Amino acid sequence: RVVSLMEAYAVTGQASNLIRFCVRAREADGERPAADVSIVTFVRGACDLHRMTNQFIEAGRAQSIAVHVVPERRQFDPRVLPLLRATVDRIQPDIIQTHGVKGHFLLRVSPLRNGCP
Repeated sequence: RVVSLMEAYAVTGQASNLIRFCVRAREADGERPAADVSIVTFVRGACDLHRMTNQFIEAGRAQSIAVHVVPERRQFDPRVLPLLRATVDRIQPDIIQTHGVKGHFLLRVSPLRNGCP
């Protein structure tokens, strides 16, 4: 299992590449086995978990990718770290892959960097 940590709101550049990677990874071929890749992303300002969505989340889910949302009240919300840890604990990945400065930083300052649960 792989978790890709990315903050994105639209499907451009890196977000588009990640969605394509997730779709392709679940297809085994003669050279590599299939991989279960899910995405963890962030939505700021939404209070209702069912209303936390954007173009990136919808595009991933339209491709049957498991997209997990970590809510943020504001920029630099310290509550993100325990919520991120709880999300990763539920998924139990073998690999955590980060994309972008936010993901790199959160993995660095969290206990997740000491190994996947």
